[in-house]
Amino acid sequence: MTTRWIRESLSPEDVEALRRIVPAGEKPGIRISIDPPTPVVRAALAPVIHLVKSYYVDAFPVRVVAFSKSTQASWSVPWHQDRVVALREKQTADGFSAWQQKTGIWHAEAPIDILRTLLFVRVLLDEVPEHAGGLIFAKGSHALGDVSADNAENEANKFDEQYESGAAGDVVVMPALTLHRSRRSPQLRRALRIDFARERLPFGLQYASAYASNDCC
Repeated sequence: MTTRWIRESLSPEDVEALRRIVPAGEKPGIRISIDPPTPVVRAALAPVIHLVKSYYVDAFPVRVVAFSKSTQASWSVPWHQDRVVALREKQTADGFSAWQQKTGIWHAEAPIDILRTLLFVRVLLDEVPEHAGGLIFAKGSHALGDVSADNAENEANKFDEQYESGAAGDVVVMPALTLHRSRRSPQLRRALRIDFARERLPFGLQYASAYASNDCC
């Protein structure tokens, strides 16, 4: 599994529909409910889901997080991996740890074997020039597996940096364990990150997303 850019993949109408479901930025990430999705959210996400499944037929969305940076609300994030999944309920299961509720949904750090199967799909909703506060990722770093927060910068420096730059409607698909960071943005920059799973969970666990429990996508 490698990082894949899909350029000019969404129409201006598709992009505008996605912008309408992105809240104003006041914190690093805002979860958008897809459990179940409202008709507006379902319609907005449909072109992205169709696009991703045209490359990964077994993929289904399990979490959506919105990012909206501006000159009034911006932040930087150091090198890290995202290892959290949203789950329907809390239960004891080998390898799942650091359980906590976010907006009423249970989240936990998942085992590496599960994280290796996940995709992060980033959808640019505004033009993002290089070095303008977009995501920076260490290309190929997902192959390292589990990387501690204390060692993330050292490990990331061993790989080539790639900048998330492009036009509104561009999409980048990357392995979930890719090390990444971001800088403060000097302009409005909205993006969606849609997490896609490719396998069902073990131990009777279920992703919180309604997309994970039926054939709706």
